[in-house]
Amino acid sequence: MGTHVDQRPRGQWAESGREVTRYRIRVGELFPSTDPVILGLLRLMAAVNDLRTLQQLWLLAQSRLGKSESEKDIIRAESIYLFRLTCATLYEAGLAFQSFRDALARAGRNERISTLPPDAQEAFHTLENLFQDGFERRGWGNVLCQLRNSIFHFPNEKLVRLAISMLPETGIIMIGEIAAVSRYLLVDELQVQVLLRPLKAGDASEQLEMIRTVAETMGFLTKLVNEVVVRCGRDAKSAIIEEQEDGVDPVLMWGRKL
Repeated sequence: MGTHVDQRPRGQWAESGREVTRYRIRVGELFPSTDPVILGLLRLMAAVNDLRTLQQLWLLAQSRLGKSESEKDIIRAESIYLFRLTCATLYEAGLAFQSFRDALARAGRNERISTLPPDAQEAFHTLENLFQDGFERRGWGNVLCQLRNSIFHFPNEKLVRLAISMLPETGIIMIGEIAAVSRYLLVDELQVQVLLRPLKAGDASEQLEMIRTVAETMGFLTKLVNEVVVRCGRDAKSAIIEEQEDGVDPVLMWGRKL
């Protein structure tokens, strides 16, 4: 079965930057499971999907305006959790990139990167620099690593006891008439004390700077993955069953322009 290309005029979504191309593919032909480079690529694709979702959720949380003091506290607490989860996921994305990079080297295909468009080559080399071996022991990589390792509920009892001693004398616990509006704000503040303040990520401005770094890194990851996938499609044209123009409205999907 040959490739079917949708005959609708190109560019009807392009003016607003919303245009996407949907490909229906033969999965086993385009992404053979016996190819270790493809396995690394699929892992990287999954990381980009997760990061993109978390970024949008964080932006949505930031855009909400609480009416009551309790609503504002809940929004702040949810934003902090999404920040922690995003940083933890970026750490895993760094490991996924290393896996892809190493698979390319073992397969003797490093020269494939030089055949990509210049901006994708730049993305690859930028990510190489960001995610060098041992990145988790230095600078922002160490912050990502510690947030990843402590994402679930106070694994270090010594730190928790220390953080409790640093909390204000009073704290807030909200018990809702329905379960969905309950929030234990005291514990949210404890998360900040245990995890974020020691890493210099305890206030909104520090978190925003980290989110900007995450967004830039995600841009590099997306550019690289997109171009590698497109190159795979060119190398295995028979794997593409159908190509169709479509569009995504960022305002409808995420409540804001990106």
